[in-house]
Amino acid sequence: MKTILIIYFIFYSSIVFNQEINRLEDSPYPSSNISDSLFICFENDFTDNELFTLQVLQGILGQTKPRIYRDMGTGSSIWLKDLKDNYGVKIDSSYSGDLYGLISKFKSEISGFVLYDDESKNHAISICSAVKGIPILETQQDTFESLNITFIDDARNYSLQSLMNNYKESYSKKVCIYQKEEKSTFLGDYSVFSKAPYFFESPHHPITNSILSNMDENSILLGWGDDEY
Repeated sequence: MKTILIIYFIFYSSIVFNQEINRLEDSPYPSSNISDSLFICFENDFTDNELFTLQVLQGILGQTKPRIYRDMGTGSSIWLKDLKDNYGVKIDSSYSGDLYGLISKFKSEISGFVLYDDESKNHAISICSAVKGIPILETQQDTFESLNITFIDDARNYSLQSLMNNYKESYSKKVCIYQKEEKSTFLGDYSVFSKAPYFFESPHHPITNSILSNMDENSILLGWGDDEY
């Protein structure tokens, strides 16, 4: 958890705290515009499936500027207070617990929805990274269609290889996310923000070698891997 929170701090400090972003030449890290206001979403106000969708919305919006902040308590609450007190960022918690309200508010920036199930979460994030879509369960389809958000693709139909074959040209060659599916509510926002593939396979599997060999020199790999060892 500490590692995840540190990544969030780096992400927000680079795109929110600084009034002028000084970039290293050929830096692999993408940047965004400065945010002057944030909608705060408290972790306990959402189900795991809602958090899975919410993080992708964070990533889509972050491509323009951060507008949703996911408060998980501890460090993230401290950094939020710092943004408010010392950087003048306005905060609004009126949408916390209201995923569909946030979707409705920002639907003009969403290209459509991607269907997924528990076995295809990583694939769903990877597709959303490529197409700016929102991952939803089949049981949510009618609700999203009532919001005039239309179907893009079905993550359940892909193997990792077929997914890469279909979307490889849409992905960043600077950022890659390597994360087990049980941790799929972390780094999904950064994956979509950076248009990075989000996957997990054995380090020695041919598809892993294929994905990593598609990256540029001096690119970055984020994620947790199998365990600490």
